[in-house]
Amino acid sequence: MATIKVDTMKDVDKLSINSISFIPTKKEVDELIKQSILANKDILNKVRSSLLSKAFAVPGKHGLLPDSVDPQDTVLCKLGRKFGKVKGHKSLTIMDDRNMPLGGKSNGPNGILVNCNTMEYGFNRVNLFHINAYTTRILLKDYLSYRNRNIYQIFDMFCEKLNDHKNDFKIDKSTDETLPEEQHKNYELTCEMFNRVRDIVNDKKTSLTECGIGIVSYCQTWLKNGEEVGQAQFSVMSPHFQTRFYVRSDKKLFEKCGVTEDMQHGYINMIKYFTDSMSEYGTIKGGQCFINCDKLYESGLIQESIVRNII
Repeated sequence: MATIKVDTMKDVDKLSINSISFIPTKKEVDELIKQSILANKDILNKVRSSLLSKAFAVPGKHGLLPDSVDPQDTVLCKLGRKFGKVKGHKSLTIMDDRNMPLGGKSNGPNGILVNCNTMEYGFNRVNLFHINAYTTRILLKDYLSYRNRNIYQIFDMFCEKLNDHKNDFKIDKSTDETLPEEQHKNYELTCEMFNRVRDIVNDKKTSLTECGIGIVSYCQTWLKNGEEVGQAQFSVMSPHFQTRFYVRSDKKLFEKCGVTEDMQHGYINMIKYFTDSMSEYGTIKGGQCFINCDKLYESGLIQESIVRNII
């Protein structure tokens, strides 16, 4: 009798992550850094271009590409300076995304560079990739280190945001759009699972890794997987990172946290829905819009880049 493969939470998360994110090649890393130099020149010349935002035609008052053409004035920088929840760094913060996590095309909390004009990270910085390999590597290293130092506070933020949307299933609290009714139970079970993990972590001082939970951050650049480096894939012209918690081990979740089969099935269904809803950002076959920041750092590609500062 043939064995029927049963989806696991780990399987659906891996597929979901790979469907929207990728690692650029060494050549693409060099091309992205060169593109950042061109974008920087547009800022210096006050040119509202497609190198600075894919929404460059949207009026500056919305803060995606401000009228000042200064990344320091974007809506994310302003909100991050005002509402950032994770402290401890003079230039970085993390705040809640606007939409429902997983149900509203949101990966989770946003990491934000709130100071885009510094000696440390460079001036007129719009992206992770900026001017040369050194400044690119420094921001990536510092952000991932900052994120990992504060992982439990970020996880708590994520759980609170999940729970907040469980009461009314609104995608965005400022609108009336809601999660499809057939997904309500799956969302509730997903909330229940993550709340159980949070309780175990807080009560028993067990790590997220021991509970089978991982974390990954993404950023958008001037590149889609399989295409040439070109126009901006990001809307907001200041560096920001989307952060997602995912399942690394079903077994650990069952053994350490008492996760049930109902929670497992609900989570699997929720992630399948989320993956389908994010199809505009890529597919497993190519066209992914997000760089997997963790894998990029692990790859060593930035360290190997030979692009020099030519400004």
